[in-house]
Amino acid sequence: MSSDEAGGVLADLTAELRGPDGPLQMIDTARVVGALRAVELALFAWLGRLAPTAGTPEEVVWASSASLQAAWRAGELQQLLPVSPGLEPVGDALAPSSRAAARLRELNAAEQVERPERVPEVAAAWYRALAASYRFRLERLSPAADGPLGRVFCRVEADLQAEEEAVRRLPKPPGRSA
Repeated sequence: MSSDEAGGVLADLTAELRGPDGPLQMIDTARVVGALRAVELALFAWLGRLAPTAGTPEEVVWASSASLQAAWRAGELQQLLPVSPGLEPVGDALAPSSRAAARLRELNAAEQVERPERVPEVAAAWYRALAASYRFRLERLSPAADGPLGRVFCRVEADLQAEEEAVRRLPKPPGRSA
C-alpha cells in the first residue's frame, strides 16, 4: 500500500472509527469501542507477524514492541465493553463488521508489505487515524457518564502519540526518505 493509498483508505476508515457525533448511548459506545479494539488487535497481529522481517534491527525491535503496545491498548478498551452474564460481549459481536479492522487483517494475511522498510510508515498512518478517532470521541464525551471512557481514551491516545514518535526516531537508512 502506497502512502497515498494508505492516506485515502485511512481517511475513510477514521470516519467509521469515530462513530456518530455527540455523546453516545451504550450500544453505540460498545460499537465504537468494539471497532477500535478490533483495529488495535489487528494492528497487534500485523506488526507481530511482520516484526521479524521489518527491515533494520531497530525496526524489528520497534515492530515487536509496537505490536505489544497495540495489544495493551486493546486490553484497555476491552475493559470498557459492556458485559452481562449469559450474553456474548457486545463489542466482540460488533467488531467483525469494522472495515478498518478488516483492512488491517487483509494486510496481515498478505505475506508482507510490498517493501518491509515501509512497515513503520504504514503503522504511523494507522496511529494517526486511531489517534484522530480517540480525540474525536474525547471531544464528545458526556462528562457525567463517560469518565472511565475518557480516562482510557486519554491513555491510549497518549500511547499512540508515543508510538508515532518512536517511528520518527527510527534511523533512516541511506536512500530512504525521512
